[in-house]
Amino acid sequence: MEISHRIEKDLCLVTLIGNLIWKGEDVLGDHLKTIAEEPNLRGIIFDFTEVEYVDSSSLGLLISQSIKFGKKQIEFALCAPNQQTQQTFRLARLETVMKLCNNEQEALDYFKVQYLVSERKIRLLFHHLKDYHLGVKLWVARFLGGIIIADHIIDRKEVLYLQAIFDNAIEEPTIRQTLTDVLQENEVPEMEPLEVAPDVAEHIIQCALDICSSDYELHRNETRLIEAAAQALGLDTIKIYELVDRALMKIKFNSFEKLLIRLDRKGQYWLAVVILKLIYADETIAPKETIYLSDIYELLDDPAEIFNKIQEDTNYIELSELPDVNFQPELTADIMHYLVTIALVDGDYDPREEAFLQQVSQTLNYGESRLTDLIQGLSENYMGY
Repeated sequence: MEISHRIEKDLCLVTLIGNLIWKGEDVLGDHLKTIAEEPNLRGIIFDFTEVEYVDSSSLGLLISQSIKFGKKQIEFALCAPNQQTQQTFRLARLETVMKLCNNEQEALDYFKVQYLVSERKIRLLFHHLKDYHLGVKLWVARFLGGIIIADHIIDRKEVLYLQAIFDNAIEEPTIRQTLTDVLQENEVPEMEPLEVAPDVAEHIIQCALDICSSDYELHRNETRLIEAAAQALGLDTIKIYELVDRALMKIKFNSFEKLLIRLDRKGQYWLAVVILKLIYADETIAPKETIYLSDIYELLDDPAEIFNKIQEDTNYIELSELPDVNFQPELTADIMHYLVTIALVDGDYDPREEAFLQQVSQTLNYGESRLTDLIQGLSENYMGY
């Protein structure tokens, strides 16, 4: 296997020649370590034009590397004009964690479209604001700047939104300067009352939610600022909760899809039972927990029997009776994150849920202190929504 790469602006293009077969060493992973040192990368495009065969071990390594780089906001795209290679990728469901393209130009266009999606949302927002005076536009600039720095991390997708704001304000330097000032001060601004039409107010808040959930997480500092801004815009509490709930459900869907691709059949069965036992741990199913029940149908071919058994008796299957699982540390962390989210989503963290999560944590060797920190961090984000 021959591997080479070149950098084009914020993208890295990797060319592979030969068969990608695991032989006790991660050749691709070693090459990616070098690429990881490149600054300001937004995506990595892999050209499989000269690759005829990829074995299952290499597919697994590709997925794990995609997840690893994804945490740095670097996305993978695979170019596979060979139909056999494409079929292999689709059978492995790689499209749920990375973009599959027919050729390099299609991949380049994909990353360009990512910016265009951000730009379209910002352009639409500016269109809604076009008849308002400059003070309104400066208020929005302060608000969106605050959203971007609220969690103290500016990720790559937020940078796309920043670029889109600057591009749309090219003829209004005061807006650009206001946004720059917020970023430099690195302090969440106070949002004074602002009078705009209700549909414009809702669009401003929706745009902010799109920005802060682009990293698949809604930080409590972000939701606090959104609450403050929505109230300043005159939106009622029900509408605020509706918009935030919608964003959380979108995050939930994307998080689950990234879990599913990394689990074998045994792991899927294990997770399905654990989700059911957690949801039924407090002997009630809150409305917001029902959305997670639908995940069971993705994990099990015939969930009806296990549904009924656990609903009748949560001790029907003990954790010790489930198949042994040996998840990688990153997958274990993501599973615990997902489970704690389920426990907190209804705004009521029941002691029985806590006790069950402690058992799961022990089973996965996650660590008691890590679980405590995770619960504390996520409770700030989810309790009350």
